Amino acid sequence: MNGFRILWGFNALMSLMPVGYFFVGLGDGSITASNMGMWMILLLVVAGILGGSVWLRNNNRPRIAWWVLILGAAPYALMIILYLATVLSGGNRGWQ
Repeated sequence: MNGFRILWGFNALMSLMPVGYFFVGLGDGSITASNMGMWMILLLVVAGILGGSVWLRNNNRPRIAWWVLILGAAPYALMIILYLATVLSGGNRGWQ
């Protein structure tokens, strides 16, 4: 179960990103009533992945909980790979 905790911790750390963007958007006014529904769905998915995986693990479904966390971590892992590739290739000089 150590792997579950590591993967859950990675998901929890990475889920701070959309939550942080949400609060920054509330502060600068870019989140309005017209896009609030989209943000609520996004935040519910983030909370559902974290809470649902714990609920599944506690209800003797560790394999399904593991897959929920893997599916939740995949976009973040791909984003980290993209950022590393961008930094290691010399920044955005080739995109001008």
